[in-house]
Amino acid sequence: MKPYNKKPYDNNRQYDKKPYVKRPKEEGLMVNVRDGEPIEKALRRLKKKMINNKVLETYRDKQFYVKPSEKRKQAKAAAVARWKKQQKKNEDRY
Repeated sequence: MKPYNKKPYDNNRQYDKKPYVKRPKEEGLMVNVRDGEPIEKALRRLKKKMINNKVLETYRDKQFYVKPSEKRKQAKAAAVARWKKQQKKNEDRY
C-alpha cells in the first residue's frame, strides 16, 4: 500500500490510512407528495417506510432501559414461542 502524507518523524502508521472522503448525507425517511395526491395516501406510504425501517420499534425499545438479563429472558421466551409454533405447525401436517 502506498503511504499517504508520510512524515519522516511519524512512526505510528496513521499515514497508511486513506484520506477521509466526505459522503453525501442521507435524507432519512422522506415521502414526496405528488400533485393532486391525497395526504392520507402519502401518510400511508410514510407509515409503511417507517415500519420497514423499524423506526417505531427502535423508538419503543429505547424508551426505557432494559437490563441485559431481562433482554436474555425475553429473547429466550420468544425462541420458545417460535419453537412451539413450529411444532404445532409440523403436528398439523402429519
